[in-house]
Amino acid sequence: MANINIEDTKYNNGMPIDTDDLSKDEWRQCAKEWSEGDKNLEGLIYFCLQKGLKTVASCSGHNGKSRPYISFLNNEKNKYIIDSIAAEFRDIKGSGIAFISGSQGVDGKIVNPFTTIYLPIRDTSGFCGIKRICKEVLDGQKYEVDNNLVLFREIAERLEVARFGSYIQYECGMPINHYLKNFKKNPFKNKIGKHIFMYTVNSMFSKILKKSQLITNGDIDRLYYIEQTEENKEQISTFFTEILDKLGSKRYEITNEELEQIARRPKNISVHYFFQKLTKKVKTFFEGDKTKEQPKKELGE
Repeated sequence: MANINIEDTKYNNGMPIDTDDLSKDEWRQCAKEWSEGDKNLEGLIYFCLQKGLKTVASCSGHNGKSRPYISFLNNEKNKYIIDSIAAEFRDIKGSGIAFISGSQGVDGKIVNPFTTIYLPIRDTSGFCGIKRICKEVLDGQKYEVDNNLVLFREIAERLEVARFGSYIQYECGMPINHYLKNFKKNPFKNKIGKHIFMYTVNSMFSKILKKSQLITNGDIDRLYYIEQTEENKEQISTFFTEILDKLGSKRYEITNEELEQIARRPKNISVHYFFQKLTKKVKTFFEGDKTKEQPKKELGE
């Protein structure tokens, strides 16, 4: 992979650029600089510029030191494409999907809500897959989307924007170290699975997540985690659907009764369940001990 000094490039200087201000003659050079020497990413960015698909940021992976990614603005033209890409990448080990409320750059400009697709480290071939999905959707092909991931995108669009924004990040595979260090007690147990991380500056969203029994609170303020399994997938969907409704209607209160209904901890992982199971075992043991027929002792023993 070719190395490009970002500071020496005209377009890849860390500042967001509105592609509407670019001429067609500039597209090729922009794609080359933004892709940082990766041909797969360059081809995707150039295609997006040609088709009017707005991207926000990208990374080639810095020669395997970090994960490659591309970020799409959550505008009307992009939304179904984003949802289609997310559904296709949700089961690829090492991939990640971040739904971000937006961010404020060093120049003070606000970047509107966007979605970042992370590829497995040291593998940029996924950019070719993203380009294919974009092309097929524009050509009219329909993809089956993941309604949970659509929910995450829609919630992020309603959250407040701080310097780095609120976000919901969906990870497939092992939890990444960036998050592991923010939990003193590792809730992941290094399991390969579906991991959902949430960070927010929205006080109402934070309050709901903090009180929910589905959620594990991080050791830094307003960072939360939940593992998605086949058993709790429907419950998670119900929980976030209710949150989306409250964000949309500006009803910022959620009662304990509502939380009990939509975000109670499933019985098979509740503390109460384990104590109940343990108590039953102890009770059974002692009852069995009482009813067990004891052998008669012989005289002299």
